[in-house]
Amino acid sequence: MADAVLASALGPLPEAGWETRVSVLAGRLRAAMLDQRDGARIVGGSYTTRQPTLTLADSLLAAMREAGFTGEAAVWAITTVFSYVLGEALEQQGRTEVDLEEAQATLSAEDYPHLARSPLPALLDFDARFAFGLRMITAGFREELARQRTA
Repeated sequence: MADAVLASALGPLPEAGWETRVSVLAGRLRAAMLDQRDGARIVGGSYTTRQPTLTLADSLLAAMREAGFTGEAAVWAITTVFSYVLGEALEQQGRTEVDLEEAQATLSAEDYPHLARSPLPALLDFDARFAFGLRMITAGFREELARQRTA
């Protein structure tokens, strides 16, 4: 079942740099998991060595190598992306209806000063928070590559 979910994330990639290819693959993977009921749980609980899994891993690894990662760092980079996508999809699929007004009303500024002043609806803007997190991850990759070049 996990292979079927992952297979739906595969397809030609744009002729673009590594960051765009990673973003496209991550977005496709997220969409594939979200399109299947409990898709993130299915994929997260499965380690397969079949074609869809290997093709996805190979495509991500090619992008990481193009970026400049080698050896263990390249493998860790792809697992970072995969784990992030999986975690966000799990969160979104596990979401229950939350009454944000009720939640905000129960947050005491004295007990939870930071939460009480936070834009709680942003927690449920899954598309925006996914895009933000992915940008932070790729920015971290760029920073690590720059650090390695100067070391």
